[in-house]
Amino acid sequence: MNDENEIKVKIIEASIDEINENGLKFTMDKLAKRLVMSKKTIYKYFENKEKLLDEVVDYSFDQIQLSKKKVMRDFSLDTVERLHKILQAMPDRYENLNLVQLYQLKDKYPDIYSHVERRLESDWEMTIKLLNQGKKEGKIMDIHIPIFKTMMSATIEQFFKEDILVTNKISYKEALMEVVNILMNGIAVNGGK
Repeated sequence: MNDENEIKVKIIEASIDEINENGLKFTMDKLAKRLVMSKKTIYKYFENKEKLLDEVVDYSFDQIQLSKKKVMRDFSLDTVERLHKILQAMPDRYENLNLVQLYQLKDKYPDIYSHVERRLESDWEMTIKLLNQGKKEGKIMDIHIPIFKTMMSATIEQFFKEDILVTNKISYKEALMEVVNILMNGIAVNGGK
């Protein structure tokens, strides 16, 4: 990574810290103070807060993809275990990433919110591969993958559209784990028997 890219990543990562602590209300002044850097330097890399937030979205989703790739290379896990981990993947550095804050994007930054939706719709290749593999192995029911994908995507989108998690004091990570467990295991105890 060259110096320019390192500085850009440093700004993005500090922005994520600001979002975790202060939501989308963080200011470029606070960000500059956190970085011990002038606002002018930040604006050299990101012309405004909206461009910075757009890059934060890509960076966050790219980090999730890296986590998924790491899971895919972990052959100590069986197909179902890998699928569980892929569906719950969070960036390594940001296990406590407060993605719940993204629900605020819809009203304040609709273009960035649309970007989040596009990223949620993409990045399904590894999951689909594991679902198909699990079906072939007889470890996953013969489900319609588009239905599974729609259920998962729609649930995650609701987390971003509504303040349900904030209101109920549930972290995004906790909610994601519960959704994955429900989708993978159902809700009946011992198969409902």
